[in-house]
Amino acid sequence: MALSKAGTLARDCWLSIPDHFCQVVLDAFVVMPNHIHGIIGIQESPGEFTPSDVVPPTFVAPSGGCIGAIVGNFKAAMTRILRRELFSDFKWQRGFHDHIIRSQKSLQALREYTVQNPLKWSLDKENPNNR
Repeated sequence: MALSKAGTLARDCWLSIPDHFCQVVLDAFVVMPNHIHGIIGIQESPGEFTPSDVVPPTFVAPSGGCIGAIVGNFKAAMTRILRRELFSDFKWQRGFHDHIIRSQKSLQALREYTVQNPLKWSLDKENPNNR
């Protein structure tokens, strides 16, 4: 996927998430022309995240490091940047899709889906070439 200026800004902003949330480790991600796919690891304490850290979840009370806060901050930062530099009327779609990864098998399947997603862009109904 060749990134536009907006795509490059999105990639750079995505990669900076751990600078703002110390318990976050980024895994596979891809910036598409109209959306982003990414795997975010959240640890109870800072340190190195490895695939073996994927275990059945335990209840954790929502905090400033919950997935909603992380994605919300990313979207807010990107909105400010894009409105200032490229699109004064930029808006995100409402919400986001999340999924708790509960096994190594699921993690691997989602990694493959993420990195293979650009190959499916030519079939996407949102692709301007398909309208």
